[in-house]
Amino acid sequence: MAQRRLFFDDLVYRGKEGDSHVFGLEDGIKDRPKWKLGFKDEVPAELAAILPRAKPPLLSNVGMLIIAFLCLAIVYFAAS
Repeated sequence: MAQRRLFFDDLVYRGKEGDSHVFGLEDGIKDRPKWKLGFKDEVPAELAAILPRAKPPLLSNVGMLIIAFLCLAIVYFAAS
């Protein structure tokens, strides 16, 4: 099995798991094993410049819940 070199540019930010920032490979390729690279607390300054920027998700779980209730209310009141 041929090995492929991976670079920090191949990584994407996966989010936080507990108090760790987690990076991994893009999910779209099935023949590649899924692995994670995690940093407890903050990413070390030496690596922060070459890793993808850690950014919060666009919508949190609470935001998705609010959107779901709004959609439900719209459908309920439109049906009456």
